[in-house]
Amino acid sequence: MHRRSTLRTIPCDLKKLPIGALEAFVLSQVHGRAVAEEVAEVTGLEIGALLRVACRLVEVGALAVDDEKPKTKRPTVAPRADRSTARPSRAPGGRSLVPPALVPVKRPCPDVRALGIGPREGFVLSQIDDATSTADLGEITGLSARDLSEALRALESAGVVGLGARKGRATNVPPAPTVGPPEAPKKQCDLPEEDRARITETTARLEGLDHYAVLGVEQDVDAKTIRRAYHALAAQFHPDRFYGKALGPFRQPLEAIFVRLTGAYDALSKKAAREAYDATLPPPKRAPTRKPPPKTPTRKSMRAARPPSAPAPRRNTARALASPAAAPAPPTPPAPAPPAPAPPPPGPVPSPSRPGSSSASSPDPLLRMYADKQRRKTQSQVEVFVRAAKEALDRDDVVAAANNYRLAVQCSDDPALGIALEKVDAKARVRVRDKSLAGARAAEQAERWSEAAEKYVKAYGAHSEAWIAERAANALRREGSDLRRAAQLAEQAVLAEPQSVGYRVTLGEIYFDAGLLARAAGEAGRAMAISPNDPRANALSKQIAKGKRE
Repeated sequence: MHRRSTLRTIPCDLKKLPIGALEAFVLSQVHGRAVAEEVAEVTGLEIGALLRVACRLVEVGALAVDDEKPKTKRPTVAPRADRSTARPSRAPGGRSLVPPALVPVKRPCPDVRALGIGPREGFVLSQIDDATSTADLGEITGLSARDLSEALRALESAGVVGLGARKGRATNVPPAPTVGPPEAPKKQCDLPEEDRARITETTARLEGLDHYAVLGVEQDVDAKTIRRAYHALAAQFHPDRFYGKALGPFRQPLEAIFVRLTGAYDALSKKAAREAYDATLPPPKRAPTRKPPPKTPTRKSMRAARPPSAPAPRRNTARALASPAAAPAPPTPPAPAPPAPAPPPPGPVPSPSRPGSSSASSPDPLLRMYADKQRRKTQSQVEVFVRAAKEALDRDDVVAAANNYRLAVQCSDDPALGIALEKVDAKARVRVRDKSLAGARAAEQAERWSEAAEKYVKAYGAHSEAWIAERAANALRREGSDLRRAAQLAEQAVLAEPQSVGYRVTLGEIYFDAGLLARAAGEAGRAMAISPNDPRANALSKQIAKGKRE
């Protein structure tokens, strides 16, 4: 099975399948036929995890693969001298004789893909860490004792697992000596140095941080930014990314990082949980605004700041030379020093622009590339939802089509999708109303009041009609479990049609059953005023009068 394999659903009883919640969710997203890669995009799973779940569904008979490529031929294993462990022995009751205290030990293998093992054996091999017993492996993998024994025996026959150690003993006991060249020393960890450094650094950095700092976002960002940050970090630290590799001492730190990231995202992705968490945090600190230093005054600015001087009076040079007694002109006083220029108004400090750039606020190319990638990914998801909606319309499943269009509208602002959602949603509401009313009438005739109330309430949620609300209220009254909800529905019916005698009598009967005799008498009196000869109104009035006397 590969990413382009076509998955096809097989009709079966889902309640009898031995599958978990994840397998049921993946199976619900396969409508008829679907490509494995598209199902991975819709469910949000990595392609490796999706293929493992699909293999499990194929094993239990819920899915089939139409264009499956032939698997690699399993290499022939030389016959072992001791045939006692070639096939697991069985007790008379069918249980495996493999002791639950055995600790499987991995053996070095250059290429796991060339072993020819199945997906079940590969999954069991990925969970073996040389310290987990067979009983613990059964709880982790969810396999029965028989299936786990067969998988371990197959791995032992392939030469990648040894079954000689017991829980409590040393897990690094070397395997029994075999004829041939000596085996290479066992690798404790297959991670490269950069992944080890990243895991170690992240583990040390996450201590003492809040949820926003864990995801690397600010406190005032929107939900879309939080989701993008979580997906970017989960792609680096998801355990499935290292499937088939020996993690050694880095397994627990990696799982702790992923659990911490998931917890932070769960607390911030929901509006109510985020508001409750924000209430426990101190208000965010604003960075102080720095004032730019005053500019050095230039000659031009000094001339502009100098006040204008009055023009000097003209003097008659000849007359001044002729009269020696004339007093000399007083010297011109020096001009006052120009005032210092006023500092500019406070504002954000402009970030230095790079040489050759046209603006200091030009977007970063890396951010542009990341935004384009996210935009393309969102568009791909929208196309998957729209394609699923059209396929649902082709098979006349308007409810599924409306759900897929609703998912597409949440990811895109295209008005055409909104118009398509309104049209399909209107048809889906009519379909839900008609189907619910048919089931409600059948249950009402059989006096299955609980089922009738549920169907009438569902029909009223699809189309708010007064008579449906009255029928739902009457069924709830007959059931006698939720008279408050019955009174609300009956009141809505009376508000919609105040002159309906039957609606008021139903509301009065609910009040009477709830012990509210004054309200019941009021509704009975209004019904009698509208139609004095109505038999239900007269019977209710007599019943209320009898209840008051008692």
